[in-house]
Amino acid sequence: MLEIALIVLYILTALTLVIGLLINGVKPSKTLAWLLAIFTIPVGGILLYIMLGRNRRKKKLSQMRDGILDVPPYSMSPALDKMHRKYKKLMTLVESASHYPPTDENIVTLLEDGRQTFHSIFEALDSAEEYIYLQYYIFEEGELTEKLLTLFEEKKKNGVDIKMIYDGIGSYSLSNSYIKKLKAMGVDVFPFLPFRFGRFLSSLNYRNHRKIIVVDGKVAFTGGINISDRYFKGDPNLGRWHDMHLAVKGPAVAHMEHVFISDWFMVSEQKIEMRCSPDKVRKYREDTIVQVVPNGPDDVFPTIEQSYLSIINEASEYLYITNPYVIPSAELLKALQVASLSGVDVRLLVSEKTDSRLVDWTVR
Repeated sequence: MLEIALIVLYILTALTLVIGLLINGVKPSKTLAWLLAIFTIPVGGILLYIMLGRNRRKKKLSQMRDGILDVPPYSMSPALDKMHRKYKKLMTLVESASHYPPTDENIVTLLEDGRQTFHSIFEALDSAEEYIYLQYYIFEEGELTEKLLTLFEEKKKNGVDIKMIYDGIGSYSLSNSYIKKLKAMGVDVFPFLPFRFGRFLSSLNYRNHRKIIVVDGKVAFTGGINISDRYFKGDPNLGRWHDMHLAVKGPAVAHMEHVFISDWFMVSEQKIEMRCSPDKVRKYREDTIVQVVPNGPDDVFPTIEQSYLSIINEASEYLYITNPYVIPSAELLKALQVASLSGVDVRLLVSEKTDSRLVDWTVR
């Protein structure tokens, strides 16, 4: 009787998982792979799916986002309306998927490599009078983090509110002693999905790769550069570490602040109010148009991938891509092939060496 009961339980469990896969499966190929595993690997297939296949974290994170403030609106100027007609499809796509409208009257400064980037960042942090918001995928202890400690201590004495998010896996080397020093001086610090036994596999892919700094709602930074000395010292094995960053001033800063506030709520369950609005912050005559495009594994739509597809499909003459981690999905790869075969000059510039051998193998 016990054997029959176990067999019935096994069949019911398998059928439940299969129905869930058929209803919620994202990609047919992925769904088919899990169906084959469940039916061809007795017991093991079910256990593998429960550990690796279920999207628990996505549902939880999506539910947490429901408590966030609405995205600050922006009144479109005539100049932006004219530009919007030129790039209407792309701008509409991004706004529909992420709810962030394009803004104009911004200043955007391109920062090349670590020295220029951190000089600009520390200059902005030193001018902070009200608040500093930071979030990074990698906080790596060294000269930069020590300099941040000194600066934060001074700013806290002057009443500046400082909030910091670091990724639980990307910043795995960040010591408890450093975090304790931050908290002791009054800095609010939270990790994004820190390592926990029992949930590591279910949260491994849910990482926060954002690099954002917002200072007083006046200036924001984002791009590819993390908090690490290697960006100005280089790496013993890889040599010069080349990357790019952006400094943004104007209405777009408010939307970047909103992204931080959204993530802050997810890591701390503390709701904080927006301190700046796109229609109230200082506007600039340079009139650069900026549209914030956040994306993560918990989002309903793969906004960045969809944006790439739109850009590739719109290309008529040339398409140049610089990225050390070119691992396109089947859809992106097909779009690049179609563009190239259609006469578009498609070029990819990748790193000769990267910080991950696995990535090297995958890219090549």
